Amino acid sequence: MLVSQGMEQAPLFSICIPAHNATGVIGECLASLARQSCESWEAIVVDDASTDSLDQWCAGQDVICAERLTYYRFDENGGPFRARRKAFSLARGRYVICLDSDDELIGSDALALMAEAIERESPDVLMFNMSACVDGGDSIVDYGALGLAEGAVDKGAFVEAFLSSYALNNLATKALRRELVGADGDEPKRRLKMCEDRLEVSGALARAESFCLLDRDLYYYRPNEASTTHARFELDYCDQQAYVERVVWERLGGAVGSRDGQYRLLLSAWAHDMEALAQDRGVAELAACLEQIAAEPLFVEAMGVVGTDGQRAERATSLRLLAAGRVRAAARWVRALVRLKGAAKR
Repeated sequence: MLVSQGMEQAPLFSICIPAHNATGVIGECLASLARQSCESWEAIVVDDASTDSLDQWCAGQDVICAERLTYYRFDENGGPFRARRKAFSLARGRYVICLDSDDELIGSDALALMAEAIERESPDVLMFNMSACVDGGDSIVDYGALGLAEGAVDKGAFVEAFLSSYALNNLATKALRRELVGADGDEPKRRLKMCEDRLEVSGALARAESFCLLDRDLYYYRPNEASTTHARFELDYCDQQAYVERVVWERLGGAVGSRDGQYRLLLSAWAHDMEALAQDRGVAELAACLEQIAAEPLFVEAMGVVGTDGQRAERATSLRLLAAGRVRAAARWVRALVRLKGAAKR
C-alpha cells in the first residue's frame, strides 16, 4: 500500500525510514526532522508489516506536513534491507539519508550542515558522525583511518579503510547520491540478518567517485536494550559474513593493491564469533561449529596469507588451533577463554 502526498519540487534530501511496530518511537524521529532549519527534505516511511497500527498513526500524524510524507506498507515482513531498498525506489531527493524509526537527527542544523558541505564539495558520498547522546558528544564512529576531520577524501584511501574495518559500514552516517543505492540486479542472493549495511554501502562505494567527511555528530543513535541481540549466536552468521565479504571484494577489490586488511578483519571477526558460539554450547556442539568455520575457503585463504598477524594473543591461539585441524582443542580453549572473561567481569 502506497500513500504519497508528494512535494511539488524534488528536495535535496530523502530521509528513508524503515519501520516495524514503531508507533511508540516514530513521532520523536519525525519531530527531529520538523525542527530542521533546512527545509529541503521529504520523509519516506516504509512499514515492514507492522502489527501496531502504524499505518493509522502515519495517516493521522501531524508532526510533519502531510505533503512531506510518503508512506508505504509491506504485507509481509522482509527485514530492514528490503524496506530501505523500497524507500530508495520511492525517493526523489538528490541525496538519501537512512534514519531508523527510533533514532533522530541531532539539533536543528544537522541537514543545514550537510547541505553546506554538499554545496561546497558536491560529493557522491558525504560522511558524518553519530552519538548515543541526544545532544551529541562522545562520537561513535572513529574516522582516524582517513587522517582528517573534514574535507575531501580520496576514494582509494576510503575503500582501503572500509575493507579493513567495520567502523565505516553504517548507512546512518552517510548521505548518498540517490543513484548510488538500490541498483537493479544488486540484491543479495540470500536474506541477511547481519552485515546488510556493509553490503549496501559497498555497492554505493563502487559506483561513487567523490567523498567528503564532515566529522560532526549529526545523528542520534538511541540505545535500545530490546534491539540488542541476546539470542543464541548462530553459525549461519559466520557464513553470512563470508558471503558479504566475497561480494564486497568483488565490488571494491580492484581499487586497492592488497587484500591483507580484509583478511585480518575477517579473522578477527571469526575469532570473536568463536567465543560467541561458545556461550551456550558444550565442547562437542561447539567443535562441530568450529569445524565448519575451518572448512570455509575464505578462512583457509586468509590464514594462509596473513596468519594471525595483528591478532590479540588469545585469539591468535584460537585461530592457530583451528587452522591446524585441532578442532576439539580449539573448542576447549575458546570455552576456557569465555569463562575467564566472564569471571573477570564479575
